[in-house]
Amino acid sequence: MTEARFTLSAFGDEIAVKLHDQLAVLAELKVGFLELRTAWGKNVLELDDDEAHKVASLCAGAGIAVSTIGSP
Repeated sequence: MTEARFTLSAFGDEIAVKLHDQLAVLAELKVGFLELRTAWGKNVLELDDDEAHKVASLCAGAGIAVSTIGSP
């Protein structure tokens, strides 16, 4: 029998506006990957460098990686 492997990811902005809340729910559900589309109500393409670094830091702290960038 072969073993199936799946990677679960989710659009965090469908959980909450605040990235911290998105990551908390993903961690609670053991979903290890975020499909980043918006954070703090701002489209990912509009994040400045400081905000992008904050996203990376918060994700790393939660043990969640970004799997894709969601289309605007």
